[in-house]
Amino acid sequence: MVSLYATNTGNDSLQSYFNRIDEIIKKKDQYPIAFLDTEFLMGAKESATGKEKVDLLLQLYSAYVYISREEAFRYNEEAKQLSKNIGFKKGQLQAAYNTAYLMFVRGEFDEAFYEILEIEKDLKGMPFMEIKADITTLKSDIYTERGEYDKALELGLGLLQVAENTADDYMLMRAYAALSHYYLRIGNYPKARSYCLQGLDYIIKLKKTEYFYHKINEIARMTAKIEGPERALEVYSFFFKLEEKMAPPGDYVQSITYMILSDIYMSIDKLDQAQDYLSKALILNYKNDFRFRIPRALIQQAELHLKQEDTLNAILNYKKSIEAAERINAFDVMKSSSAILSQMYRHSNQFSKSFEYQTLHSAIVDSLFTNEQDQKIKILEAKQSIKEMSQQKQILELKNKAQQGRYNSIATLVACLFFLCCLMLY
Repeated sequence: MVSLYATNTGNDSLQSYFNRIDEIIKKKDQYPIAFLDTEFLMGAKESATGKEKVDLLLQLYSAYVYISREEAFRYNEEAKQLSKNIGFKKGQLQAAYNTAYLMFVRGEFDEAFYEILEIEKDLKGMPFMEIKADITTLKSDIYTERGEYDKALELGLGLLQVAENTADDYMLMRAYAALSHYYLRIGNYPKARSYCLQGLDYIIKLKKTEYFYHKINEIARMTAKIEGPERALEVYSFFFKLEEKMAPPGDYVQSITYMILSDIYMSIDKLDQAQDYLSKALILNYKNDFRFRIPRALIQQAELHLKQEDTLNAILNYKKSIEAAERINAFDVMKSSSAILSQMYRHSNQFSKSFEYQTLHSAIVDSLFTNEQDQKIKILEAKQSIKEMSQQKQILELKNKAQQGRYNSIATLVACLFFLCCLMLY
C-alpha cells in the first residue's frame, strides 16, 4: 500500500497507524478478550460467577452488538439481571448504557436520551468515570445527529477537558470520538480526521479492537474529502485486508462501509459501482431498521439519480429522506433535503411546491439554529483554539529548555576537558 499522510494532524502517516493495528492482530491469540473471541468468552462464562460472569456477559454483548442485535440484547439483559441480583452497581450501569446505545443504533434517539438521563441520576456521586465518558459521548452523538451542534460541541469539549485533567486514556478516547463525530457532521473534515486519529492512538493503546473497523471507515470517508477518492480507496484496501484477519464487522459497520464506498465511486462518476454499493447499504439498513442511516442513504440515492439525470426519482428520494428523518427527529437531514427540494421545484417553475419546502426549511432553521447558538459555537471553538495554542507554546518552551540544558551540558563538558588538558600540559 502507498504510504498515506495525515493532513493537519501533526501525527505519523496513516500507514503507521495501520502497521500498529497489524502488530496487535498478529498477537490476537494472546488477547482473546480484547478480540472478543466468542468461543473463549462463552467457555469462560460457563465456569464464572459473580462480577467475573457479569464482565464476561458484557464482553459478549460487545462481541455481538454490531453483528446480532438480538444476541447482544440477550447477553446484556443477563448481565443487567445478574448485576442486580448480586448488588453490582457498576455492572447495572454499564448494562443500562448498553441498552441506550442499542437504542441509538436503531435511531431511537428520544428513548436513548431518556435512558441516559436515568443513568445520570444513578451516577451522581459514583466513581465510574468510564461509564460517565460513555454516556457523555453518546449524548453528544445524539445532539450531533439531531443537528443541535452547540450542545454536541459543548459536551465533547467538556469531556476532553476532564480527560486531559485526569490523563485518563479511556476518557480521551471517548472525547476524541465525540469531537470527531461532531466535526464530520458539520463538514470540517481535516479537524474531524485529526480528532479521529488522536482517538485511534488510544484505541490501539487500549486494544479496543471493536472500534478498528469503525475508525478505518471514518478515516476513509474523511480522506476522500481531504485528499481525494484514490487515497480513500487505498485506506479501504487495508479495511479489506482486516476483514481477512478479524471477525466479520457485522451489518451495522458493513452498511456504512457500502455507503462510503458508494459516495467515493459517485465522486469519480463510476455510477454503476456506486449504485451497487448503495443498493447493498439500503438493503442492510432496512433489514436491520438502522433508522438514522436510512435518511442519509436516501439522500445519497437522490444524489445518484441526479448524476443519472433522473430528476423525478431524485425528488422522490429527497422526499423519502425527509419522511425517514421525521421518524427520528434528524433535523439536519430535514433541513438539507427541504432546501434542495425547494430549489429543484423553483428551477422547474413549480413555485407553490418550492414555497412549501422553503417554509419547512425556514421553520427548521428558526427552531434549530439561532444566532445565540452560532455565537456559542464560535466562543467554544475560540476557547479550544486558545487552549491548543497555549499547549503548543508550553511544548515549545519545554523543548527549548531541554535543548538549552543539552547545550549547557556540552559547554560544561568542553570546559572540563579544556581544563584537564591544561593541567596535563603544565
